[in-house]
Amino acid sequence: IFLPQNTTPYAITQDMISTPEGDGSESSPYKITQNSELMWLSYQNNNVSPLQNVFISLQANLDMSGQNWEAIGTDNNTFSGTLLGNGHTISNLTLSGVTYAGLFGITGMLTIDSLNLAGVNFSATSYAGAFVAKASVANLNSCVVESGTISCTSSAGGLVGQGQVYASECSNNASVSGGTYVGGIVGVLSTGTLDLVVNYGSVNGTSYIGGIAGQS
Repeated sequence: IFLPQNTTPYAITQDMISTPEGDGSESSPYKITQNSELMWLSYQNNNVSPLQNVFISLQANLDMSGQNWEAIGTDNNTFSGTLLGNGHTISNLTLSGVTYAGLFGITGMLTIDSLNLAGVNFSATSYAGAFVAKASVANLNSCVVESGTISCTSSAGGLVGQGQVYASECSNNASVSGGTYVGGIVGVLSTGTLDLVVNYGSVNGTSYIGGIAGQS
């Protein structure tokens, strides 16, 4: 397969996306109904203009098998906002060989409510978490990782790789592995509150390893 110069195997290109309904406000959130609209969030934030204080509503279950994926939020374009999962499931997100691997990469203030992830396959060099790799502040409510694998050399967490995390009624069933700072829920918990969280997944690493948090 020929890849154009500077294009990674997971790159999202303009021909893969479609613009969702809504303007991103609380009264008219971006309504995600198909894979191409989820990919639009990543492309828009990472390549066009950072999405700040936006509202997103997932309207259907999505299966991302065979789809390119780039975590939403980069060093230069962090994401902030609220994602309402409405009890839906995003399945088979895959990303590897990057610094930040997850549904979200680097975020400012992030809230995720009632979202399930299944069959995640995230592998990073530094930060990996099913929902977010590295968060300034992450509020997770009723969020579940149903299955999958998460790994990186440092800061690997079932839900969040590293950050200030406030999680309630969340669980992880994915296996989490890495080098240092490996946790079933959070790799490195800078501060926050974990209330009614459960980890069922295996946790393996070389140092700073915890069923819930690798380090806090």
